[in-house]
Amino acid sequence: MVPSPESLPLPGHDQDGQAYQFHVANNQGESSSILELQMHRDVWPDVAFDRTILLESITLQSLVSKERINLEQYDRLLIDTQGSELLVLRGAGPLLARFHMIKVEVADFPAYQGGCQFPEVDQFLRQNGFREQYREPFAHHPQGGSYLDVIYGRVPTGDA
Repeated sequence: MVPSPESLPLPGHDQDGQAYQFHVANNQGESSSILELQMHRDVWPDVAFDRTILLESITLQSLVSKERINLEQYDRLLIDTQGSELLVLRGAGPLLARFHMIKVEVADFPAYQGGCQFPEVDQFLRQNGFREQYREPFAHHPQGGSYLDVIYGRVPTGDA
């Protein structure tokens, strides 16, 4: 039996097999998220959710295994998951060590309810052997804060 959307806890892409609501946005899906909009509305006031569907979570680590993705062909990871970037990174587990570069789109303000923000993502990646290489703000909140594209590079062994 599938639970009703109202009874579901906040989902996590850092866990497999969790039922969650996925909110589909009216901007061709670009702002779709497992999280509710918060200050995102101040930047893009015309964006709203059209519908909500039930999905089941899978971690990046499990997805790579299930789909038999050969990570030898990939040395970069791009994450743009509308506030759940930290959950995806946590769900990557030991796979993170295989990447030389990670690009994350993340806000430094509460764009989505309960979503991660830049300081949390930055701390996690630093703790996992990455250093910020480049940062570019691309959209600004009227009261301060920005959406950022941030590129991290793996810190070579022996470097601080």
